[in-house]
Order: sequence, then structure tokens, then C-alpha cells
Amino acid sequence: MIGSSTCTLPNRGPVHVLHIGKTGGPALRHALSQVPATAALSLVLHHHPTTLEQVPAGERVLFALRDPISRFISAFHSRRRQGRPRYFFPWNPFEERLFAAFPTPSLLAESLADTTAPLHPLAVEAMGQIRHFAPQAHWLGSEAALRERQDSIVHVAFQHSLSEDFAAIKRLLGLPPSLALPDDDTLAHRSPAGLDRSLSPEAEASLRAWYAEDAALIAFARRLRALRLEQLGVQPDMADQSRP
Repeated sequence: MIGSSTCTLPNRGPVHVLHIGKTGGPALRHALSQVPATAALSLVLHHHPTTLEQVPAGERVLFALRDPISRFISAFHSRRRQGRPRYFFPWNPFEERLFAAFPTPSLLAESLADTTAPLHPLAVEAMGQIRHFAPQAHWLGSEAALRERQDSIVHVAFQHSLSEDFAAIKRLLGLPPSLALPDDDTLAHRSPAGLDRSLSPEAEASLRAWYAEDAALIAFARRLRALRLEQLGVQPDMADQSRP
């Protein structure tokens, strides 16, 4: 059971900001990097490798999550573009083979589920080789791990509601109201328009099965997000709470 709405967070010491890939991290990091450290608040902006388990127990932490399907599609296109336009990380030999074989995320996901498909082994290997294809549980652990840390989790943002969640983070941490997320698409590392984000029913079912371990984790995280918004007197969007 999630903690009550009366639970309070520590009000001093560091706040660790985890960076789970393809969840809005560049925009969040860019905005929070403008906050100077004080005696009461120091923001620790971590890079991709840092997990929740590595954050000292009792110290505050915040992070963003994303629906696994949307995240997979974004990760696919990000690596297909080799990180452009904000970054440029050239393909390695494995990625050259991968994107020659799978020009769309739907084709990769379909081969992932079909054990008889000639490209099934390549699809399975891709899920372990491409960093942002890793489940979000890689960074957070299990639902039980989140429950154990819930009293020190400042907020759980979601990529699709990042503006609303950033407003909540500012209030929860006492940050200046003028602090803003970047408007620039490159700074925010947003995907360009016009990408093929479509999935066949078989591809979507394949990805839901592959990321099943994230389902309970994200459901709990949404309830924790709702609790933090309730503490601020903000009614969370009920449609958001029912997302898969």
C-alpha cells in the first residue's frame, strides 16, 4: 500500500536526479542545472549509468518515466539517427546490421516475438545491446524497491506530462517559479516530426510482453505521482492515471 498523503519528505540535503533514457531527461537536466547549490538544497544530476540502488538510503531522489511502447519507438529512432541533432554517436558494426535489417520499429518488434523468424536472434540481441531499449526497471528495480524508497521520492515525472510535473517539482523543492524547461527541440532532445511511429498489433503485443516487468512499476509510480500532486492541492488527470 502506498504511503498516506500526510507523509513528508526530508527538507534538507541532496536531491538526486536520475536520468532514465528517453524519458525527457535532457530537458529536465538542462532546467535543473540552472539551480545553484545552497545549504538546504543541492541537486545531483546523474548520468545514465546511475540507478536508484546507488542513491544512498534516505536521500531524496526524483526521476521521469515513460510508457514503454512510446519509449521504445523513441529509442529506436534516436539510434537510427545516431543521436542527431543534439548528439552524434556513430553506429557500431552491430547497429549497422540492425538498422539495415529493421528500417522501422514495428518490424523489429514483430521479429522479437516470432521465434521462427530468420531475424529473431538479431532482434533479441538488439534488446540487450541498445542501451535505451533496456526496461525502466533496470534503473529502479522492482515495485517493492520503489515502495521501500517512497518516502524519499520527491516526485515521479512522466515524459508526456513533463511540463505539469516540472511545475510540481519546483513547488516541492521550493525552486523559483521562473525556472523553465527548454523550448528548443534540440536542447530538449525531442524527436523530429514525421517519423514512422506506427506499430502493427503483433508488434505492440510483442513489446507489451517484453516490457511486462515495467507494468507494475509504472502503475505504482503513477500512484506516487498522484500522491505528490495531491500534497500540492493539484488534482491529477484521471485519464493519465489509467494509461497502460
